[in-house]
Amino acid sequence: MQDLLAVIIVALASANNAEFIERSNEQIAQGYKWTYVGKQAPSGDPAITVKPEHGDEYILFKLTK
Repeated sequence: MQDLLAVIIVALASANNAEFIERSNEQIAQGYKWTYVGKQAPSGDPAITVKPEHGDEYILFKLTK
């Protein structure tokens, strides 16, 4: 849980993520929760993405209802 909180704080702290923050807050207000979904390709829904130096971008957590 502490790792998830740290990842969310880092994601929210970035000024470049204004759209991400706005959409995430809207969905959280609608009852969505951050859920561990395992390593998978981003689907376009609000998610915390990982961009490794080598390899494809992926997500581990996303908002689900």
